[in-house]
Amino acid sequence: MNEQRNRRRLSQRQRRQNMSNTARDHLLAARRNQETPETIEQRNVRHQRYLQRYNSIEGTSTNTFAKYNTTASRLTHIHKLLGQGLPKWKYLYQ
Repeated sequence: MNEQRNRRRLSQRQRRQNMSNTARDHLLAARRNQETPETIEQRNVRHQRYLQRYNSIEGTSTNTFAKYNTTASRLTHIHKLLGQGLPKWKYLYQ
């Protein structure tokens, strides 16, 4: 009985490895915040980095991030945009 429970219980490291990158970022940010609360400027810089990561295609806003999350669907999105005769350089990764 005890063995089964232990087998089910994941170590903290295993749980961290199974986590998505975003969840891991949130966890680490929360832990950092406990040690030294970040200033508004630092938060803004971090948020800008977040926006750059998820809006690397010009013309998509944050809420389309879920839609074009995977590289493959992002690329099909780019192809769709190129099909409309939009300039290629705009939609390459920054």
